[in-house]
Amino acid sequence: MSINFDEMDVVALQQAREMIESTLSKRKREQVGQVYQQILDVVKNNGLTLQEVLDYAEKKGKKAASTPSKRQVPAKYRHPEDANLTWSGRGKQPKWVQEQLDQGVTLSDLAISS
Repeated sequence: MSINFDEMDVVALQQAREMIESTLSKRKREQVGQVYQQILDVVKNNGLTLQEVLDYAEKKGKKAASTPSKRQVPAKYRHPEDANLTWSGRGKQPKWVQEQLDQGVTLSDLAISS
């Protein structure tokens, strides 16, 4: 089946869109129902309830959200004129560090004293 949308007027195109959206919505509802049934079957076949699985998923989600993804590393170096510019010494050197090195400043000059 081939439809030439270029030959359709605006009203016909809008009607076609409504039919497509309606059909997509219906098929998605059917698909969700099938997947839901498959999930229920897996849960029941493993001796669990859907609520137990959902509770577990919720706990895992909260735990993942509460733990930071990266540990904050303290700064080792600070710009001599702008204290807001710092670098931990890890990863790529910031541009300001390279600029300072180019001017003859050493990393030990930029080091934050403990």
